[in-house]
Amino acid sequence: MNRLFYPVLFIISFVFLGYSLAANKKNNPNVNKREPASFKYVISSIEWMELMSRSLPAAFCDSKEYYGFCFESDFSTCGSMVEKIARSCYRKISIPKNVRLSTQGVDLGQVLGRCVGGEFEKQMSAKRKNTSVCKESRQWF
Repeated sequence: MNRLFYPVLFIISFVFLGYSLAANKKNNPNVNKREPASFKYVISSIEWMELMSRSLPAAFCDSKEYYGFCFESDFSTCGSMVEKIARSCYRKISIPKNVRLSTQGVDLGQVLGRCVGGEFEKQMSAKRKNTSVCKESRQWF
């Protein structure tokens, strides 16, 4: 076969691909106006709180995370404490009736995490380990 066969085939394929994409854009002008799918996920405040209540114990109490590592508590006790604190934090923050996960969900999660973390620190301060790794909590966050 000719040495130029494959490069020419590649160029021809690329040209047809370009025409195809241009035709698709011409037939569907909204092609570039798409939002990521995550922008469309909206759940109720009740569903969001249930999701957080299921997720927070693992996020806080895992032995590789600050709260699980630096406080003398087993996973079950820590998880129960986090769930209890989260319930009180839900009452302190303003949660809209419907939560868009990609925006409000992220912001509310950060607010909730700060609330739960601060309360956990206060309530469990007597069980905090006095090690150099745990004394400087900023290195964990």
